[in-house]
Amino acid sequence: MTSPGAELLLESLATARWHVAAQTFGNSHATLIGIVVDWWVSTGQADRYALEGGPSAHPLRHGMRGTRVCDALLCGVDGAEGVVEVEGGRKAWTVEKVGWFFEATYPELAKLTFALLLFYSLGPRGAAGRKFVPSPVDDKVVRAVVRASAEHPEKTLLVVGVDKLYEPIVTGIRSRSAYYQARLSLGGSVTGAGWLSRAADAASEVRVVR
Repeated sequence: MTSPGAELLLESLATARWHVAAQTFGNSHATLIGIVVDWWVSTGQADRYALEGGPSAHPLRHGMRGTRVCDALLCGVDGAEGVVEVEGGRKAWTVEKVGWFFEATYPELAKLTFALLLFYSLGPRGAAGRKFVPSPVDDKVVRAVVRASAEHPEKTLLVVGVDKLYEPIVTGIRSRSAYYQARLSLGGSVTGAGWLSRAADAASEVRVVR
């Protein structure tokens, strides 16, 4: 079951500035990190802050050096509380990577309680006339999340998927590449779920204000 903390976090995420993502085309990676950081700092106490990009999960590496770095750490008065990963490509591997932070042995990460995984699709697929944007959270991702949650039952994993709709554009700067022809879909395009232990339940749906 999802914990009350997961439900509250997802409900709070509904207030994030998702309309900014709706007006961002192409690789929205940096935008999405910014939306999460803005949400964390803006909706909490004055002692909230973030590290972007986050440090390495490896105790022998410092700052941004090494490959086990995260997109952001969400912090409060007691230090790091949540690890953030925004990913459009290697999603199952990214789920595994947050486990490295949960397992980190140095004290600065000892109080991590949750991970926020925000997944998006890189762009449309398919032949001309039949292009579509695949779902950002597929069965492989769900299996990886459930497995990671079972390995770290005391932690909460939040998964947010940004669904996009292919929007063919024939004029203007966006017409230069199909890469720019995907936007947040009209029907409630950002959804979230929380995992705690082996069970998974959709705890909240986050809708874009358009």
